[in-house]
This record gives sequence, C-alpha cells and structure tokens, in this order.
Amino acid sequence: MEEIYKSLIAEYAKAAADKANAEAIDSLKQIKSTLSGDDSGLCNAWDEICVQVQGEESFFWDEYQDVMSDAVLGVLQTFAPRDLAALWLHSAEGWDWGFDIEDEKRDESGVRTLQSLLVPYSVEDIAKYIVQNRILVSAKYFTNSQIAEFLNKDENDDDEDEDEDEDEDAVQEEEPTEDPKPSRLDPDEALRIFTSDFGEDFSEMLLVLIDARIAKALQLAKTKYVAWSPNGQEILGAIQLPIAQSLNNRVYLEHLQARLEGMAEDSDPTDLQQVSDLLVEAGLLYSPLDPSEPIGMQLILDNEDMLMRLRELGIPGEMPLRVTVSNKAAQTAIDQTSLLGWTLEVVSGLICRYEG
Repeated sequence: MEEIYKSLIAEYAKAAADKANAEAIDSLKQIKSTLSGDDSGLCNAWDEICVQVQGEESFFWDEYQDVMSDAVLGVLQTFAPRDLAALWLHSAEGWDWGFDIEDEKRDESGVRTLQSLLVPYSVEDIAKYIVQNRILVSAKYFTNSQIAEFLNKDENDDDEDEDEDEDEDAVQEEEPTEDPKPSRLDPDEALRIFTSDFGEDFSEMLLVLIDARIAKALQLAKTKYVAWSPNGQEILGAIQLPIAQSLNNRVYLEHLQARLEGMAEDSDPTDLQQVSDLLVEAGLLYSPLDPSEPIGMQLILDNEDMLMRLRELGIPGEMPLRVTVSNKAAQTAIDQTSLLGWTLEVVSGLICRYEG
C-alpha cells in the first residue's frame, strides 16, 4: 500500500511540474525586452534562453537564470500547498529530507502521508528544481523559425570566420611581413583608452566583468572528472562527477540520471522500446517511456519504484564524502554499458520468462 501511495505522489508531482513548466514558459514568452539586440530576430526572453541552451551561453546568462527563477516563483504563487509539498519532495532538498525520515513518522496505519509528515517545502527549492529539470530541458528541444534562423546564422558566421582566418594565413605565407612580431597594446594604455571613451567607472566595471568570465572559463577548462560506483555494482551504479565534489544521495541521483540520459541519447528507437517494455513488465514503470520527455528523469527522479529497486540492490550504499580518485571498473562500465544493458541488469530476477 505504501508503494502505491508513493507512486501516486510521484504522478501528482509530475502533473504539477508540467503545469509549472508550461505556465512559466508562457510568462517568459511575454517578456519582449530582449538583450540580444533588435537585429537578432529573437522575439522574447524564451527565444533567447532556447538559443543559449542549444548554442552558447551569452555574457548575461546569469541574468537569464534569474529571470527563469522569477517566472517560476510567480507561477508557484497560485499553487495549493499540497502541490508545493509534492513538488518539493522531488527537489534535491526534498530528496535529502525524504532519505532522512525514511523510517520515521508514520500515521497510525503505518503508512507515511504528506499530512502526518508536515512536509517543510521551500518555493525557492522548487523553483530551482523546475528550472533545472523542466525549463532548461524544454529549452533544449524547443524551436521555431526565429530560433532556427539565429542558430543557423551563428554557424554561418563561424564558417566565414574560419575561411577568413585561412585566407589571412595564406597571405602571410606568401608575403611575410618585415616585422613578424605582432604589436601589443600595453594594459595601462588599454585602460586609458577605455576610460577616455566610456568613463572611468564603466571601464573598471567592464574589465572586472571580463576578468570574472575568463576566470570562470579557466576553472571549467581545468575541471577533471572521476568515476565512482558502489562496490560490485559498477554496471548499474557507476557515475561520473567532478573531482573532489561533495557526494551525497541527492548529488549521486543527479549524476546517475545524467548518465542514463546520455545513454538514452545514444540508443536507437528499437532499444528504447525494449527498455520500456522490460521495465513495465518488471513493475519498475507504471506506463511506457515517453520519448518526448527526458528519459533519465522518467527512470530516476520521477520513479519511486526504481529508487526502491536500486536501494534493494545496495545502490548507492555507503558513499565517500568526496571522490578524488577515479575507479577504473566504474569508468569501464560507463564507457561500455548501453541503456538496454543497464535495464537488463536492473530487471534481473524480476521477470520470469518461459519458453513454450
């Protein structure tokens, strides 16, 4: 009975998340003040978000993230407390809280309920969950004529830049200059030019922003990833994460979901259909996979039965506080395991097939 109740909460949360996502996107489409310029062809904030998710993030990406969060928070104001509680239970913070009270607080019948637990939801946590797991996913796959034209223009501009670079290289090879050393602008001179043209305050602010973006890019470039898995469960439980990142249940599930999402993208439709059929037959899915929705989310974050199955198999089990050394067996499993192979492993022992 308890598992049925959990499944109902998951279905309720999914419906609420879909509603919040759709209404927040509608709100973003109403924002006509864009930062991409009048000549971009993009009509609203939602178009701008989509081109950045599908292409490259702009200098103002942090501002767009705030806009997405504000849009979701505005939508959540109309939601009933029961909707907010169900949604929060599927956020990162909600998962942590759920694991902490796994064996606590039951009603008189022994069944855990939203009312008996007094779920301490946070709309900020919910907004972050909706942005990361719904809005950005929708932005990855949404398109229209303006978005397609903008992305295609960027690709053409890149091709033209490459052609120009090749032409310049050819000219330099044919007619070498007398002074092969390029002229360099002294940093103090650069600041003087900025100051004279734009004013001292603006110039210093601009240089600080540029330094911050460069530092962030360098940090990302230096990030090293390591593989980890529960002992003996490399095929099912292996994940890849940045070196020395703190590891807990929430972080583990997010990286496992990301791994399954990548495996799904590499799977052909026939394999995905077989995966769906096997999981439904094994009782780990109540309904077939929806190819239009993120597969990793359907398998992990929106799937209480799968989470319970993984716990039965000892996944994730005891975890280190941080992972600093890559596990070779875990990395091999990540590189070689397909989504179908992962599924066959997780349903092993749950399906009995007899030949006639």
